[in-house]
Amino acid sequence: MTFSLWHFVFNQFDGCELLFYSDTYQWYFTENATCADIIIEYLELYYISVLFAFACLLDLYTLISLIRHLKVVARDRPFSKNDVRFFLQSCITGFVFVGVTFCFHLGYQVFDENDKLGQFLVSTFAWECTHSLDGIIVVLFNKELRRIFTAPRQFFANRIHSQQHSAGKENLCRHGNK
Repeated sequence: MTFSLWHFVFNQFDGCELLFYSDTYQWYFTENATCADIIIEYLELYYISVLFAFACLLDLYTLISLIRHLKVVARDRPFSKNDVRFFLQSCITGFVFVGVTFCFHLGYQVFDENDKLGQFLVSTFAWECTHSLDGIIVVLFNKELRRIFTAPRQFFANRIHSQQHSAGKENLCRHGNK
């Protein structure tokens, strides 16, 4: 939230708008170089790197706790498969966003600055792919969401049935029957 607010604040200054230029296929800040430096270096590179490092440390701590739990307590109380699945989802999503951050900030060095398509691939296209992958990862690791794609009729039939069932309960409550 704070990150979004800082972006909002800096974009309110004249000359600090981020625009897409179709002749180069790149995003550039309009006039204010200081504003661009602050946003690109401090708000995006450093802030995101620290945030991802914190997420990686949290994931590492969770992994150690998970391994410890599986060794010691697994006989008494089995660990939930959903917990493991969500942990893996978190780790994979973190790696995807770390990858795109490095791609965005360092990938431009791979291509010649006059290579419009290469520059577009490591910036805009990489971000679009990352957000698409994030959605795919969520669907792959969530049984209920996967069911929408694998058995849409069953999913929607169950929803309609549950809505009809809950509507029936509301009618009973309105008439004083419980």
